[in-house]
Amino acid sequence: MEKTLKRNTYEINTLNKTYTKFEKNFFRRKSDLIDCERENAVELHNEVIDEISLLRNQMVKIQGNMSRADAERLEQADSFARNIQAEEDAKAAAEKEKNLITQGDDNSGRRGGGVSTDTRSKRKPTGDDSDRPIKRGGGRIGDRGGRSSGGDRGGRSGGSGRGGRSLPPF
Repeated sequence: MEKTLKRNTYEINTLNKTYTKFEKNFFRRKSDLIDCERENAVELHNEVIDEISLLRNQMVKIQGNMSRADAERLEQADSFARNIQAEEDAKAAAEKEKNLITQGDDNSGRRGGGVSTDTRSKRKPTGDDSDRPIKRGGGRIGDRGGRSSGGDRGGRSGGSGRGGRSLPPF
């Protein structure tokens, strides 16, 4: 029995030593695995950060190109608008000059059609020696300025024309 007890004790000690070695190896390997995982995670993190930085730089370049393209498009639009405005200004100036030329050469299109609109043409020529001419279409008593008061001598009516020259309504 003593022999068996010694042998069992020896085996237990051997097993304990083996288990301790195994445990140490296991924890060391677990620690190595955790370190490897940590290193992999750090490497992966650094790669992701590098890719994000690269993407950010590309985005900055793209934004710069877009800004330049927008500026070019705006410049083209402004140039186009300036060209159109210059054409419109030139047309307006030509039209104005054309109107000035036609008004200066031909006055028949204006009011009166070349007929004199002098006030003397509206007055009745006098046969007496008075300097003051008498207006046509003599009014009624109390009517001043030769204004017609509704019913004219010529059978015309409707309006307050001057000197009996009112026209009938359309």
